[in-house]
Amino acid sequence: MTKRGQESDQINQIRRARFSKPVMTSHSIAPIHTQDKDWVKQIVAEQWASSIVVTRGQVHKPANLPSFVCWKGEERVGLLTYRVVKQECEIIILNSFTEREGVATDLLQAAEKAALQSGCDRL
Repeated sequence: MTKRGQESDQINQIRRARFSKPVMTSHSIAPIHTQDKDWVKQIVAEQWASSIVVTRGQVHKPANLPSFVCWKGEERVGLLTYRVVKQECEIIILNSFTEREGVATDLLQAAEKAALQSGCDRL
């Protein structure tokens, strides 16, 4: 193999390693409690530069919506807010503050479960 071919193989190995399956860490998903509402407001302001979010022409205050938080030990590492209208569940905000740990995936699974329990047929 030529030197250029070897370099190309090395680059491809690095890419495969970098973009392989996420490394899973232990975390837990829980519904937001009343005492977490101020944290939700803070995250919305920091991440979305507003206290409101607009989707489909509808104004939402995410701190007032059903939400899930992802905990890694004592640290909050993710947030998902959603709303249920008729038989549809719409995700309003999804924030993961760590990468490649399955935070967003687990938050989406929690929302899917909540949607099914609410009788939704669309997420």
